[in-house]
Amino acid sequence: MIAAPRAVIESEQEAALNLWDKVFEDTSSGYFSRYFDSDEQYQLGDLIGIWDGATLASTVLLCRRRLVWNGVTLLCGAIANVATDPGYRRRGFSSLLLREIILKMEREEFDFSLLATGTHAHYANLGWEQILRPQVTINLHADTPLRTAGNWQPVHSISGLISLYEQSPRPLQLIRSPRYFVEWASWVWRSHAAEIHSTDSGYVVAEFPGDHEEPVLLLEWRAADAASEHLLLQAVIAEASRRLYASVYLSAIPQFIDKSASEDFGILREETEAAGMIRRISLLPGDFAQVGEAYRNGSAAWWESDGF
Repeated sequence: MIAAPRAVIESEQEAALNLWDKVFEDTSSGYFSRYFDSDEQYQLGDLIGIWDGATLASTVLLCRRRLVWNGVTLLCGAIANVATDPGYRRRGFSSLLLREIILKMEREEFDFSLLATGTHAHYANLGWEQILRPQVTINLHADTPLRTAGNWQPVHSISGLISLYEQSPRPLQLIRSPRYFVEWASWVWRSHAAEIHSTDSGYVVAEFPGDHEEPVLLLEWRAADAASEHLLLQAVIAEASRRLYASVYLSAIPQFIDKSASEDFGILREETEAAGMIRRISLLPGDFAQVGEAYRNGSAAWWESDGF
């Protein structure tokens, strides 16, 4: 018998993990368990589901993320794991759960909500708006000078990066606790087999794919100022060139330096990409418009390591 939406309690989390493993493909081992084991913001009631007897038919998860915006802390509701068992689809379960989550966010005065999806129409019907943001790929010159490639290390101890992350925050930078940094962000870097180059004034995290025809992925970079940002970019380009890659993909546009400064290293290819969807909850309309524009113009970055 189909029951009304309700919170998934702790003893039922295994059923949620089994559903997510069944619905979503190509997820790394341990990906879903992090929501319960590593997300210190998780609260009972943030995961809701619809049951058919003992079978968990559908879920929606609300992830609480706090961000800094013009000196004020905003509460973002990140929507994750919208999943329905194949045998229960086309019954409106996910829409029903999403409406329940919207009401929950309104009651608790979340400021806005974000989600990532490839089915935009489903969420647009419930008030989310698509975000298109700029993306930049640098196709390296054949004679790109090596310069200094930096000291690249696998992701091990990252305690020294926490203070660097907090220097000169980008607009809407996520507030990361030390635990979140270690158990959530660096988990993503390790799953990418990423490497880190750091200095006294910044760091960069990059993935060097096994296929050299694919671009080096610049997953995250934080710098104190324009000079250190330029040096970090230079280190990535030099290491990519040394390892015989043809291009580098920037997961966010530079914070301080003009994109044209990277033309010294190669030819820029600028495009736009779908970067999820955004919905106003309690922010004033004018403030919400500014937040949306920050994501759309690329000044605000939602890093790969903050994925939900």
